[in-house]
This record gives sequence, C-alpha cells and structure tokens, in this order.
Amino acid sequence: MRRVLVPILLAGLSCYAQIQAAGAPPNSAPKGQASTANAKAEISGQVLDAATGQPLKKTWVTAVVLEKGGRSGSTAVTDAEGHFLLKDLDAGRYMLMAQRNGYIPQTYGQKNAGEQGTTLSLNSGQTLTDIIFRLMQGGVISGRIVDEDSEPLSRVQVQVLQFRYMQGRRRLVPMGSATSDDRGEYRIFGVRPGQVYVRATLRGLGMYAGRGDVVDSSAPSETTSYPPVFYPNVTDASQALPLTVRGGDELHADLSLSPQRSYSVSGRLVGGAQGAPEGGVWLMLAKRGENEFAFGPGLNTGVREDNTFTFKHVLPGSYNLIAQRQDENPSASAVIEVDVREGDVQGVSVSLLPNVDVNGHVTFEHGGPSTKPTSIQIELSPEDTQDFMRGAYAHVNDDGSFTLHAAPDERYNIAAYGGPPEMYLKSATAGRDDVLEKGFSPATNRSLDLVFAPGAKLSGVIFGTDDKAEPGVTVLLAPEQRLNGVSVSNRFLAVTTDQNGRYQIQGLRPGSYRVYAFEHIEPGAYDNEEWLKAFAEQARTVRLSEAGQDTLDLKPIPAGAETQP
Repeated sequence: MRRVLVPILLAGLSCYAQIQAAGAPPNSAPKGQASTANAKAEISGQVLDAATGQPLKKTWVTAVVLEKGGRSGSTAVTDAEGHFLLKDLDAGRYMLMAQRNGYIPQTYGQKNAGEQGTTLSLNSGQTLTDIIFRLMQGGVISGRIVDEDSEPLSRVQVQVLQFRYMQGRRRLVPMGSATSDDRGEYRIFGVRPGQVYVRATLRGLGMYAGRGDVVDSSAPSETTSYPPVFYPNVTDASQALPLTVRGGDELHADLSLSPQRSYSVSGRLVGGAQGAPEGGVWLMLAKRGENEFAFGPGLNTGVREDNTFTFKHVLPGSYNLIAQRQDENPSASAVIEVDVREGDVQGVSVSLLPNVDVNGHVTFEHGGPSTKPTSIQIELSPEDTQDFMRGAYAHVNDDGSFTLHAAPDERYNIAAYGGPPEMYLKSATAGRDDVLEKGFSPATNRSLDLVFAPGAKLSGVIFGTDDKAEPGVTVLLAPEQRLNGVSVSNRFLAVTTDQNGRYQIQGLRPGSYRVYAFEHIEPGAYDNEEWLKAFAEQARTVRLSEAGQDTLDLKPIPAGAETQP
C-alpha cells in the first residue's frame, strides 16, 4: 500500500531498482511449502548477471517488512555461486531487494524501472525457494566541461536526469551526479538504462570575504555568470537531446559553458526575528517552479552583522527567496518572491516570522491497538510545494501527544505515517475546522486532534488473459471523494500482487473507490487525474464500509496501454 510503503525516506526504495536486460528470461516463480504454525520462514535463491548469466558473489539481499514501515526483516550476502538464504522471518508480507557494487539495485519481480516489484507473502514456517535476481550493470557517462575559451571548468555539477512523475506532472528528475575536477573532467556511474538527459551547472564553492559576503572565483567577471547547460550545449531544456543508456554502456558527453549577464540581489532582514550571532540566518534563491535544493555562489548567502545581505552573480529569472534562522531547529523563516530582469535588485525586505508550536493529540476509536502510538509520524507539508523546506514533522509520544514546529503564515496539508495497518485517519480537526477537507493554517489555530478508527479491507486475485494468477501487478485504489487537506502521498493507495497473484489492502477509509490493475504503471502517474481518466472504463467501482471486508478479482490493464493517454 502506498500509504505504508512511502513514508518520506522509503518513497524511493524501488525507484533505485531496474528492469532485466532485454531478452533475459523473467525472474523465476518461487516454490514454497508450509510447515508448522509457529516456525520461522525462509527465503532462498540466486543472483545472476543479467547479461552473462554468471552468478554474482557479494550481493546484498534484504527482505523488507512492509507491515512495519519498511524495516529490514533479514539480510544475507551471496556466496561464490550467487546463492543466498534469508532466515528467521516472521509471517507477513515482504519486499525483496538486491544490490551490488557496479549494478543497478533491483526489487524482486520488478518489471520496469521505478516500480515496486512483487510482494512476497509468507506464512509461519514457509520456505520459498528459487528466487532469481538478474542484475543489470549500471551505465557510465563521462566527459569534459570547458568555458568559452575552451579552458577546463572545475567544480561543475553534472547531473543525469530522467523524466519522472512528481505532483502529477512529468519532470526531469536528477538520478545521478558528479563534479568536474581540475581538468574539467567528470564521470557518473551507476546510470540506469533508458533515455537520460545531461545538465551541467557551475556551482563553485567560492570564498567568503566576510560575514554575508561571497566571492565566486569561478565567475568569468563581476557582472557575468554561467547558466546551466543541457547536452548538446543548449540552455533550453526543451531543446536538449537524450542519450540512450544500456546496461554496461560507457557514453561520452562534453559540454561548453558560455557567460551571461548576471546581477545582484540585496536587502535587509527587518522586524523582531533578525539574525543573531548565536543563530545564523541562511538565505537561498530557488528558481520558481523547480523543487530542488541549490548550492553555490549566486544562490546562497549569509547575513552581515548589520542584518544586510547580498546575492551576487544571479542570472535573470523568477525566484523564491527562502530565509531560515537556524538554532537547534529552524526557529524562524520567510519566503518572498524576487524577479531578476535586466538590472540589480535592491532594497529587498525580509521579515522572519518565528515558528509556532502546534500541539496535538492522537486517539483511537474502539480502544485501538494494544501497542503504543509512538510509531506514528505526523507531517504537515506546505500546499505550495515550492515551500517544501518549511514542512513540519513530529513523532507521537507514549501518551498520544505531539508537537509540530510550523511556519505561522503557511497553509499545510496533513499526513500520518506508521499507524496501525488495520486503522485509518478518520478525522483531523483544528477547533471546528475539518483539516482533512480544508487543510491547516497555524494562523487561525494551533491545536490538532487526530482520530484513528478501524478501516476497511479489500482483497482479491488478479487473473491474466489465460486465467492464471499474475504476480507483480499494481493494484490502485482512487477514492471517489477527494480530501483537499490530505497530502498527495496519502490520496491514492497502491500495492502489488504477491507471488500467488493476490493482493490485500487494509486500513481503508470507508467510501467509494475506483479500482485499477496495471501490468505496468510509471510511479506517480496516477497523481495526474487527467491521465487516470483515460482508464475509467477499465476500472471497477467498490464501496467499502468501516471495518468491512470485501473481495474483488480483476483483469489487468495490459502493459503498453498506460502510455497511450
């Protein structure tokens, strides 16, 4: 279930895996047999090179327990024959990962890059054998970066990017990077096969000439700077050409950077929450519409003792100026819009607002689970994803209480991770406001009450065209009623079928759902509502009641159909 699989740091577990080599036989179906009720389960198998079929020694294989928020259940290292044995496993659902130096990490049963793979369901005492991984070698992209005079440029960040869905849109997302050396040379290894783009961005370390002042020795002059360049030497991403990487390929991409007129942005911190010697203020310019951290002169600066600041070598564009005062935690922050056109920008006033404490409490209907709620993490994510640095996070205490440190001028969506798998977040209220419907603003209320209740359960089998159960199929649940105050990562629920073609989703909010089964789906594509509408006729509708249990068998949407809309 996506709500179980993706809590923040685990959202990308399977994103680092890769498909089998073209023409290679698929992962073999495991064989299993049941044993005594209280015995531990085992998983054994072999890891092979996808291209040569040779066994791979020193491969780490890990069984990740899905019900426990992605914790490792057992880890083993392959022997000289590529064999592994995972022992002492409790009954439950697992995702199996294999990774080795020089190869692309892989999730067992994965059909395409970024997909979740096949869930393995284990009973007490069960032994699964013949689990086969075929790992593909990573590709390599190397080259040389020079300036307008063909002199080598050092400290250039070179990124390999691929298109991925983020917040319902296809964007170029970094999938690997390297920094050029004093000869201007770079080398990026472990590149996943597929179409990739290469981007070079000069973000030199610079020299601090004093508090709040940075001198960028990599800039060609005091009034020019180097804009990012895509292969083959274009500044517009729409004109970039992709490179096709295959397993083990070594490709070459040289890039040349040319200077462009740049400007300065200067201003002052104002108000009561200004900079202090014991708690420095950090400022960053982030390109509006690009959800990326940015480092280096022209994009980052500090604050002088008189609370003034200056960004130098800023290229024309639309930016968000993000300011944070750092103590033990970010204690005050601000975000303002800055547009740089054809001249220096002066007199920018930044007023830091101290973060406020949002106190909350978690309760469980019908007594709830016997375990304490300390596994639950509460997240407030800004509605404007450009403000991602102003999110707030907290773990729930033994007594059900929690405290979030949030920006008072921000509007947030809410999410809860790590809760009892059989329960769902029934309500979240701030006074009389329904946070699940409207979102949350610390400006109007600084308390949160969350209630968990027993959810519904849906299970079934996915049958292929030959009426055989299909493992590794993605089953997606899309609620008919959208809760606008819920984080995107909590709106859709997705699981993959296990080795027997079965799926099970629990802890579901009562209501009507459209249920889809995809042989292949790019992760995050279903966040795009227009994309999902194209499959409305192939979805089934189910209505779930609180604590109810329903069964729904499905036929999968064939691989390839998902690229047609």
